[in-house]
Amino acid sequence: MIHTLRQILQGTKEMDEHRKYQGISLMFALVHFMFVIMFYCVGVRTLFYYNIGVVAFYLLLIFIIEHQKRYTLIFISAFVEILVHSSMASLMLGFSLGFMNYTVALVPMSFYIGYTLPYIKKKLLVPLAFSLIVILTYFTVLFSYLKRGAYYADALSIKQQSVIFSFNSFLIFLFLGTVAFLFSVEVRFMQYHLEEENISLTKMANFDALTHLLNRRSMNIHLKQIMDEMELQEEDEPFCLIIADIDNFKKVNDTYGHSKGDEVLVEVANVLQSNVREMDKVCRWGGEEMLILLRSNMETARSVAQRICSDMAMTQIENGEDPISVTLTLGVSEYAPGETVRTLIETADQRLYRGKHSGKNCVVWN
Repeated sequence: MIHTLRQILQGTKEMDEHRKYQGISLMFALVHFMFVIMFYCVGVRTLFYYNIGVVAFYLLLIFIIEHQKRYTLIFISAFVEILVHSSMASLMLGFSLGFMNYTVALVPMSFYIGYTLPYIKKKLLVPLAFSLIVILTYFTVLFSYLKRGAYYADALSIKQQSVIFSFNSFLIFLFLGTVAFLFSVEVRFMQYHLEEENISLTKMANFDALTHLLNRRSMNIHLKQIMDEMELQEEDEPFCLIIADIDNFKKVNDTYGHSKGDEVLVEVANVLQSNVREMDKVCRWGGEEMLILLRSNMETARSVAQRICSDMAMTQIENGEDPISVTLTLGVSEYAPGETVRTLIETADQRLYRGKHSGKNCVVWN
């Protein structure tokens, strides 16, 4: 329970609609129960009996919510009830007791409900219409009171009027605070949900779905960035490109099927990632071809490429009693002042194909 509440407050879990509306209904039932006691004590029988009926009404709503998701009907019923009760109490006992202020609190409540209920979500006219009803009711009751006064003008003493006004003011602030709290929780959940979606979309845009390596588009951005850095620096820092290609990958697909071919690609990606630093970049350049961007000189890049080649040759992919082994051929190129990304890739590519024609499972760097 406490863990769930913490998740809701942090925005990582959505509020349960059933429990939310049941809680609101229970709160309203308790408020009207206090009104039952209050009106009984001051001897206003009409409002005393009315509030007994309202308590029963909200208890019935709790039961309905448990079995039916008729939240819009429940909101409208509660909206009308609050308007009727506020109007009756104000006309009978006096406008200055603060009963009509409950109707003012219905305005933010209408916008909150309009924000959360699926039936009226994104329909701004609905909460605006409810707000207009509140305004019309408020001023109709005000003008009627100014014209005729309260029906039970002498029913309450000055002290009783002060107590009721203070009680109503406290409940109105509590009501507004509850609406603000619920709205902030809803907004926090939406923000968390949007952040999660943005992270997911970013991964989809920048990473290969199968291997979880950078995709070609994202690698091009990193390559452009490092070339821009080279133009701004007085002394060029070394960096290298390694192109790795799986040997005889078509045979793997033809022999074991594309599903096993995908497993091979994932395992190759793992080997590549485990042999580079966090600052280096690895991408699936296309098909079974991978591209590595290393911020190092040729000697280090050659050593990394040879380690990858060796690790891959010793790696076995599970396949029952017939494990799959594949090898890599890698071509390495080092940046020289004045070179472009295109020429660097072409150099690494040419060395890769030279390795393919000289027996595969090797590293070519010159």
